[in-house]
Amino acid sequence: MIEQEQFKKHMKAGIIEESESPIGIYNVFVPKKTLDARGRPEIRTASDFRPINAATIRDSYPLEDMNKIVEWLSKRKVFSSMDMRDGYWGVALRPSDRYLTAVKTSMGLMQFTRMAMGLRNAGPFYQRVIEKTLRNSYGYSQWHIKTMYQ
Repeated sequence: MIEQEQFKKHMKAGIIEESESPIGIYNVFVPKKTLDARGRPEIRTASDFRPINAATIRDSYPLEDMNKIVEWLSKRKVFSSMDMRDGYWGVALRPSDRYLTAVKTSMGLMQFTRMAMGLRNAGPFYQRVIEKTLRNSYGYSQWHIKTMYQ
């Protein structure tokens, strides 16, 4: 079963763990446009975080406007990019907050140990982490760091 394959993969990678949370949101699987090795559409998990998002105070950290990023890049001669595939999963959740991400699955109740896509403040928080990391590690100023989400 695709759901079990996906969750076993996530458990092995340390992205999710079993949960005893009093909260349990619904988890759905959405087909991607890309195909797997068997020629079937790849599947991604999508958790319906609307209940937790409704109770979350919005993070006001600014996200760049994609049109401004493209305009900014068009005026540059040299630029580089980094592949941030599954980047959110590189950000650990505090153990005390993990229960808030619990999802109902056929394998029982699971919770994220890493930042889950679909959380209200995931984008702004991730942007802040990337900018701070690059600024502290490489001496970049905010004007040199442009993050584009697809």
